[in-house]
Amino acid sequence: MQNPTIREQGDAAAEYGQQLQNEREALARTLPPEREYETLRAATWLIEREFDAPVTVVHADDAPADVARQAEPGRPAIDIDE
Repeated sequence: MQNPTIREQGDAAAEYGQQLQNEREALARTLPPEREYETLRAATWLIEREFDAPVTVVHADDAPADVARQAEPGRPAIDIDE
């Protein structure tokens, strides 16, 4: 791995790749990241009502590092505080 950013996430990337391989037949189409972001923002009211908690949807670049680290590549991280 020549890219230092990828090397930094090497173990997590390998684990995620293995997970995708194991679930390859069950994988469904997903929304492109920007579309998923907009969809989640539009559904904020519903999520707030369902969980009776405030919801904030942010791009990974704007999220705290510990939250962004929980996201699968190209997918949002969801952080719920009780």
